Amino acid sequence: MKKLTFKFFNIHFKLVPKNILFSIYKGKIIFITTVNLQFLYISKFDQKFRNILSNSLNTIDAQPLFWILYLRILKFKSYLSRNSGSELIFDFLQFASKNDKSVFLLGGTAKSNFLACNYISKNYTCKVSGFSPEYSALPFPAHTTQVLFQEVTAFKPDILLVGFGAPKQEFWINDNLSYLNQLGIKYVAGIGGTFDMLAGLVVPAPLFIKSIGLEWIWRFLQEPFTRIRPVAQRLHVVPSLLFQRVFHAKIDSIDFDNE
Repeated sequence: MKKLTFKFFNIHFKLVPKNILFSIYKGKIIFITTVNLQFLYISKFDQKFRNILSNSLNTIDAQPLFWILYLRILKFKSYLSRNSGSELIFDFLQFASKNDKSVFLLGGTAKSNFLACNYISKNYTCKVSGFSPEYSALPFPAHTTQVLFQEVTAFKPDILLVGFGAPKQEFWINDNLSYLNQLGIKYVAGIGGTFDMLAGLVVPAPLFIKSIGLEWIWRFLQEPFTRIRPVAQRLHVVPSLLFQRVFHAKIDSIDFDNE
């Protein structure tokens, strides 16, 4: 498997080119994290979250992070592509439809989950199902966990997309990764509030806004009260990203392991 590895913000990034992302499954579940500025903020204060990012495969969500990495490691630019959660879900759905794979949506609200599944059924040929557990902080109550796993186990998806919001979804995936692997799930990723977009409950950002990486501000304008904390965390990390760490992104190694 070809991947670019380097250390930045004390995170050991492992980037896989987008064009081979869906050809790297070799019998062990692939955990993908879409790294944005909020992730960098949380990782500064939470060692467990930093380890999760370092031990998963990464895509670059934040446009400022992509620009900085692009300039610092220009020699390996073919390994860099920006792929946010709101874009990654469509990659998953296209891959699943072309290869007869199944997709399970876990999380969101009951309404957004139901409507997102309906949207996928109408627009894609892959098998799809979903479940939205009652809201609870981690760890989930025993009953919630039991029902959740009953739903996932009964469907046995190839791809599991988790919409609990960050960092809750990444913690949950990490804590249950071994079991998800035993179920035969091939890919798992946290995709935040993307179910709301598929469900038509929020208006997707215009292409121009997406191209400059400001979807999070667009989302904030639609849901200011629920999005204020993630936005504050993103803004907090920008000075450090631009002025303190920009000159410390170094390539540790390039892995051309073809196993």
